[in-house]
Amino acid sequence: MAHAAPLHHVPASRSASAAAWALPLLLGLAYGFWVATTRIHGGPVTVGKVLLGVLSGLVLTALVTALHRVGRRLPRGLRALSWAVLAGAALGFLYNQSGKSVLACVAVSLALAAGTFAMTYYRYCTSEP
Repeated sequence: MAHAAPLHHVPASRSASAAAWALPLLLGLAYGFWVATTRIHGGPVTVGKVLLGVLSGLVLTALVTALHRVGRRLPRGLRALSWAVLAGAALGFLYNQSGKSVLACVAVSLALAAGTFAMTYYRYCTSEP
């Protein structure tokens, strides 16, 4: 009965725990680098601009990690709204660093937040029991 033999694989908890800290860390690193390079915008590299990128990346990493841990306890709609607010605020801040107008930043952020809400709400309604 080879077809009934148990599979030997890594438990889901191990791989999930590694991804639970690695993905937000990589996301924060990429976001911080993106903020710093957008802020520099062809000008000189200063300590303040690099520090802004590092702090932005750390804040995003902390928020994504917190939302992953607390999000499972939230209802579907509030959980989707939390991800939408985080994505919209992150993009709005990033877009604002490029020197665009506030109205353009708000419009782009709201569009991304609406899309994120629709996508995450659909996912939570179709994949969770």
